Amino acid sequence: MYRTLNPYTIFLLAAACVSLVCPRVAAQQSVAPAACSLLTRAEIEQTVGAGVSPGEYRLVGETATACRFAAKGGGVIAILVRRIPSRSWAAEQIGRMVSNPRRFREVFGIGDRSFLYDMMATGAGLCVFHADYYVEVSAFRIGESSTISPALETLARTALARF
Repeated sequence: MYRTLNPYTIFLLAAACVSLVCPRVAAQQSVAPAACSLLTRAEIEQTVGAGVSPGEYRLVGETATACRFAAKGGGVIAILVRRIPSRSWAAEQIGRMVSNPRRFREVFGIGDRSFLYDMMATGAGLCVFHADYYVEVSAFRIGESSTISPALETLARTALARF
């Protein structure tokens, strides 16, 4: 049996979710670099070969920021920058990636270590460990992993150069 929520309850739940998930950008300072400042719209369009919207912050926290560039047709380019909380956290993440070669492939020459996460027909994500930061540049529904991965490598190098 389904229960219908009244509009006021729905409003309160939505307001609570927005305040938790989408904090105000201007009101909060982050120790992580501002994700939307690491790549420009023009750089993404030129590298990926698809039009994208201006970057929109999806997360601004004390230790992490994330930016989303929406592509025409529903695709997304996203960048996440997170301060690595501890050496053990980084070692765990790298260990998981190394132990799953069907989904992760190590990419050399970007950051301290980097891995391409293969989402097959859905896209790919490049996971980069760079100094005290974890940076992830992802493409969803813009191309298959085999075609989008070189673009992600270019975008990751561009973003890291701005650190």
